Amino acid sequence: MKQIILFIVFIFTIMMCSFAQEAPSSPIIKARDNKSTEFFKNKKLQSPISPMVLFSQKITGVVYTEGGKEVLIGASVIEVGSTNGTIIDIDGEYSIGISKADKKILQASYLGYETKQERIGGRRVVNFFLKESSQALDK
Repeated sequence: MKQIILFIVFIFTIMMCSFAQEAPSSPIIKARDNKSTEFFKNKKLQSPISPMVLFSQKITGVVYTEGGKEVLIGASVIEVGSTNGTIIDIDGEYSIGISKADKKILQASYLGYETKQERIGGRRVVNFFLKESSQALDK
């Protein structure tokens, strides 16, 4: 029992020491790339968290071939009219954060397939079914 208590105290001490080293002692904090970042400007806290992260809705889905037999690994899904986008993972799934999602449109595309757009509306899951393009690729 004594060994367990000593071990817990040891772990707690190590955690406190590492926390004390990382705690900011001034309004200027070192960022991960060791550049100074000021969080206080004009005596107001400047948050390092984007409002997009705080107020966005997470939309998920899968990109399939027409008929839903196969997933299209590596397809891209973007928010139309922005630079917000993502790539489909190994399972054919995607996840993207979008603010005011009810009014937005997502677009899925993949080489050799026709691009398709879907209005999000109130959905949290938006699946795409892409049709093969009838145009032949140049060599």
